[in-house]
Amino acid sequence: MTTNPSIRAYQPYAYPVSIIEAHAPKNRDWILSNFMHLAYDEHPIESPSLCFYSYDFAANPYLHTIKADRKWMQRWIGHSFAEFVHAQLLDGWYIYAFVDEFFIPRRPTYGKSPCHHDVLIHGSDSDAGIAHLLGYDELIRFETTHVLWADLDAAYESCANADQPWTRSFILFKFNAMASYRFDPRFVVAELELFLASENPGRATQGLAMPDGRLYGVAALEAYRDELLDTPPKDSGLDLHAPRALFEHSNLMSERLQLLLGDDLWQRYIRERYGRVLRFYSALPVAVFSAKQNNDRSALHRLMAGFPEIIRQQISTVTDALDCRHAGFRDAERRKKPMGRDRGDMTT
Repeated sequence: MTTNPSIRAYQPYAYPVSIIEAHAPKNRDWILSNFMHLAYDEHPIESPSLCFYSYDFAANPYLHTIKADRKWMQRWIGHSFAEFVHAQLLDGWYIYAFVDEFFIPRRPTYGKSPCHHDVLIHGSDSDAGIAHLLGYDELIRFETTHVLWADLDAAYESCANADQPWTRSFILFKFNAMASYRFDPRFVVAELELFLASENPGRATQGLAMPDGRLYGVAALEAYRDELLDTPPKDSGLDLHAPRALFEHSNLMSERLQLLLGDDLWQRYIRERYGRVLRFYSALPVAVFSAKQNNDRSALHRLMAGFPEIIRQQISTVTDALDCRHAGFRDAERRKKPMGRDRGDMTT
């Protein structure tokens, strides 16, 4: 896996992507066909207010996936979680599970207080009795942490009686070397139109699960903008993950539009205009971090004054890109039509 995946604002999305991009770094088709939709929760309890939408972050053509409940897994784990993990890693499986970071070095709550959090276990050394865990460290870096097997066992067992249902999640991932996925411009255009219209992408899978009531697309952007504007000056509870998600979203959108249009149209009509959007969302995480960690909101205040215009720029640029692509679709359809009698064909 890689510690520098395209998506790492939130760990549930970051972990599968970190495996895929490590094994197939040049295959961008699946990544760019997803992570288009943003979701905003107006009344978050445990989940973040703003994040990428995904029907199921573990569902992926490039990964074999086994999803199970922690209680069911216990019959297979035996007396040592660390030893079970080591055996699965030898067979190519990565382990996604919840542990108590009180026992995990280089985590903010290490040795201080309980904190049940998800990790991806991607390596193990049986001679040293050490496991390698991916996640955010005490400096908010997406990095690998080394933990003794005994501490990993304690961290896993400490979550056994956790009240929150999500802490019982247990997923095994293995890279699928035989998988293939193709970027489909028509599908991507349709999804981007949903994004611009603030439509709920969950309606496409309503046969499997009822859509939730969150805000989506442009409406999610506008709601997050209002959240930042309404945050009291002395509030230190600013979320660092949401601005990172917007940075990732804008970067992937830039790469996606270039693939959708081709280099010529991208360079002529979109690149310079979207560059302003990229610069804004590159600066936003730094400004929010400074406001939260250093109690300095000057950079954030300067950025917020331009946030409404940036959203308008996003809408207009993506809209124009889709208009260009629709014109290309129409040209392609015209070229495919045979020349009949009404088109001047004089054959008999």
